[in-house]
Amino acid sequence: YAYDAMLMSKMSQALSTAPGDEYAIKAAEYEELYNNIKKEFATRYISGNMPTQRTQTGYLLALRFGLLPDEASEQATIKALARAISSNNETLNTGFVGTGIINTTLSQVGLIDKAYNLLLQRNCPSWLYSVDQGATTIWERWNSYTKETGFHKDISMNSFNHYAYGAVFDWIFGVACGIKPCADAPGYEKILIAPHPDRSLGFADASIDTK
Repeated sequence: YAYDAMLMSKMSQALSTAPGDEYAIKAAEYEELYNNIKKEFATRYISGNMPTQRTQTGYLLALRFGLLPDEASEQATIKALARAISSNNETLNTGFVGTGIINTTLSQVGLIDKAYNLLLQRNCPSWLYSVDQGATTIWERWNSYTKETGFHKDISMNSFNHYAYGAVFDWIFGVACGIKPCADAPGYEKILIAPHPDRSLGFADASIDTK
């Protein structure tokens, strides 16, 4: 809800051609809505300077969408997120909602080393664990198939080519390789080149055709 309001404010501002026009007014209205949601979030879901949902995903959502009330709360949540990953044997503990934003959020808050650790992790659950089981595409479940036990028993949710966990490639492209469209110039009219290499990765190559 907060993210929708934030995006609507930005889109309205982008459509505005003069101060005070209808789009500028809409932008201000959506910004106010976002701020009101943020206040309500703090009332309902912040306790003792921390999100009440003390999971990897709970921390990620609050950080990714700017819902924490102040810098102290942000720093406390960043440290808690790092601990939540470390205490889980440096593996992620996220589903569809958290996995899509985990590496981008870690990089956003200064924990890019954790993002690389997750990218290159081979224990379950991890992307490379699936690769080690023979995956050539991203699966819907971390354990859709294992060499030891075969296919997961619940075949009703067992896609072997699924978008959700594949969102890590957005991070590889935009952060590790560092190719991003500028926010004020849609469609890659302006491009920010800012790779964040790491020795653990060794090599990466990415390109985009903007013709």
